[in-house]
Amino acid sequence: MLTTLHKNFRKILSRPPKQEEPEALTLPSYWQPAADLQKMAQEILKEHAYEELSKEIKVFWNPLLQTTLGMALYHLNSVTLNPKIADNEEELHRTLRHELAHLIAYSKNSHRRISPHGQEWREACIELGLPEEEPCHDLPIKRRVIERKYHYSCPNPTCQFEIARVKPFKNPVSCAHCCKKYNHGRFSAKYQMVKTVVGK
Repeated sequence: MLTTLHKNFRKILSRPPKQEEPEALTLPSYWQPAADLQKMAQEILKEHAYEELSKEIKVFWNPLLQTTLGMALYHLNSVTLNPKIADNEEELHRTLRHELAHLIAYSKNSHRRISPHGQEWREACIELGLPEEEPCHDLPIKRRVIERKYHYSCPNPTCQFEIARVKPFKNPVSCAHCCKKYNHGRFSAKYQMVKTVVGK
């Protein structure tokens, strides 16, 4: 009896753990397939002997991108591009190669952590015909400017420190400079910031 239990126990221990099915990654619904650019990316990768990556690469338009021209997503073997450069063919093709260089650098060094715009990426850029590629894109896309409507100033006439905020302070805030100088860094209502301009 004991021997039978022992054998059964050994069988249980020797069984490989049950493998859970990996969850399928769901792509954002607002991503729009860029079929022509995906085909171009496949051709570029095949031309440089990245056959496996060329089979998996996906390219999308991402309308949520504001100032960023493109992004490489390693875990999806995908590139997303800013629709704002759709009519700028030169910039579009350069950005596509820029992002493909990220995927190439990662695929060749997936066993270790690398800098996004480090030597590995630069070597991939050279391979794709971008020998002088800069890490950051320089395209005149307007950035969102948020007006700072709430202005505060220190009541201490010898300080007059001022600050402008998008939202008003929820709790009383004192001037850090004066509190540190005159009250050992502790809060003091004497130096509480006074609202000077209120947004409408």
